[in-house]
Amino acid sequence: VDAVDYLRERVLAGELSREQLLAAFGWNRARLSEIMAKRRGLALEPIRYLRFELGLDADTLLRPVQIEKPITRKPV
Repeated sequence: VDAVDYLRERVLAGELSREQLLAAFGWNRARLSEIMAKRRGLALEPIRYLRFELGLDADTLLRPVQIEKPITRKPV
């Protein structure tokens, strides 16, 4: 179980709401979507928020996420 799977389990168990996740990621819906789709890993600040404000397990949140389809930027 990586950090994203852990967050999904908490949402399905009713322990975590979408609004709480949005707050953890600075109300940035695009960023949250990228993370939940495993296109981006979790940064330290959201992990701190999820741990200290919401009481989630830090050890699980720190587990590496296997990026399935990385975000690529097109050259300008």
